[in-house]
Amino acid sequence: RNVSFKMAAAHHIIAIVLLAICCTHSVFAAVPINNQKTFGHAVKNGPLPAHTEVTGIEHNCSSSPCLVTLIHIPSIYPPRATAWDWQHGIVRVYVDGALSLNFTLLDMVSEGQSGSVGSNPPADGSPWGVGGMGKTAKSGGVYTTMRIPFETSLKVTIEGPPSYNGQAVYWMIVRGLEAQPVILGDLMLPSAARLKLHRVVDLPVQSQELVTLATVSKGTSGALYKVQFDSAGPSYTYLEACMRFIPDNATEPIFLSSGAEDYFLSASYFDEGMFKTPLSGLTFYDGHGTLSAYKVHEKDSVIWTDGMQLIFRCSEDTTGCGDLQHCPNQYCPPNTKADSYSYDKTEHAKLLQIREKELLEKTNTKVSDTCTVGTIDEGYDRYGGDMIILNMTQPNPSPQQCQQMCCENEKCVAWVFACWEGKDDCHTSGYGCWLKKDAMPRSKSNVTNISSGIVNGHTPAATGVTYNTLVWTYEWPKMEAGHKKSNLAEQLVSLVDLKERGHLSESEFQLAKKKILMN
Repeated sequence: RNVSFKMAAAHHIIAIVLLAICCTHSVFAAVPINNQKTFGHAVKNGPLPAHTEVTGIEHNCSSSPCLVTLIHIPSIYPPRATAWDWQHGIVRVYVDGALSLNFTLLDMVSEGQSGSVGSNPPADGSPWGVGGMGKTAKSGGVYTTMRIPFETSLKVTIEGPPSYNGQAVYWMIVRGLEAQPVILGDLMLPSAARLKLHRVVDLPVQSQELVTLATVSKGTSGALYKVQFDSAGPSYTYLEACMRFIPDNATEPIFLSSGAEDYFLSASYFDEGMFKTPLSGLTFYDGHGTLSAYKVHEKDSVIWTDGMQLIFRCSEDTTGCGDLQHCPNQYCPPNTKADSYSYDKTEHAKLLQIREKELLEKTNTKVSDTCTVGTIDEGYDRYGGDMIILNMTQPNPSPQQCQQMCCENEKCVAWVFACWEGKDDCHTSGYGCWLKKDAMPRSKSNVTNISSGIVNGHTPAATGVTYNTLVWTYEWPKMEAGHKKSNLAEQLVSLVDLKERGHLSESEFQLAKKKILMN
């Protein structure tokens, strides 16, 4: 009897724990099963002719709202004698008869442009999978569970990478649900919500330049879903940037971060290296100025009612209460000015100076008498931005001498040391030193004995920083008062259904009802 009592008590405790786990989530983390119906299709060994869009699935929605719940592309095998390039395969999604989304396989999982290359060992620490996306094979294995809503019809197509000139082979799995709304974290989105994609492609940015990542027009409501950020520069100083969000025709921004790496839920120029979590990740990091990162806003809701702008920057100007041109260094209560509290400005400046020195040391830099000298990157060139080309006449010329020449020229921010005309016999052809006015990103070179680098402390003609970004949003027409009441009714009906099915107690039901009515 004692054993039976203990077993019964254990089962009772387990039941309580499971109930606690269930009820600590939002009441809209799940939708009651009602008229939902699964649809889907899979393609194995599918022929994929070069430069041809092939349909993987079509579906007509019989009970709206409908949505895609999974897209998985195991791989795109290349034609014979062709290098692997699956990552540049293209998926297109047609919603209600019109092209809605167009993205590569890497875009689909926010892997970034640098983390995966063909069948090479992944530079991002794969395999990985978190929350709604993942990459589980060298040859692909990319999947996403982001919800793609539609009302009447769906078509998903695939096209091989542009580099494939012969017939490739593809694998694809697509699934979805009918009679199912989009649940984004704590929010049940309106049936009119549609997934949108905003792009910034190969944009050179100057120091302190503001960059608009996404603009949603007035009259459109929405929710931010995910931001993918690919960047390349001569160093990581551009990461000082703060993310700005301007909703509903506001005159001042809401600051979503205190720096770029802070926005992606990290710190100190990502000094722990690559990571992947359900909320954010760093999928590529070369330690020199190039990275790929993502931020998911599923559990961190950012919404608007009447249009918005999402604005980033290259580096930052920090002071005061914050505005479009400045990231704040303090909180200012309404109707007050900056510096409304006292602090030791001299001591604060010293601490910042120490931190800046630590960040420089992190990239193995050292301070010369005239400027801060960066690392010497052997085997790398830096194309473009030439200011002057010098013939190295010194005995036994070295990269360090070219580096010093750049440091002594106040307009020089980068340099390249190499044989004249790239010849193998450097002693015969001699060496040249290319001084550059722009800090161009480094690029791997086959030239013999080539080296390059940057110097800090000189003002560049351009920063040499490039941004590529993808911003995923859910958008729907702005609701008038009548539509808001209709959406409220939908939520209350779902809440009552949850209570009737025994998923909520009376007190939990009343609390959730109060929250809905307050909103």
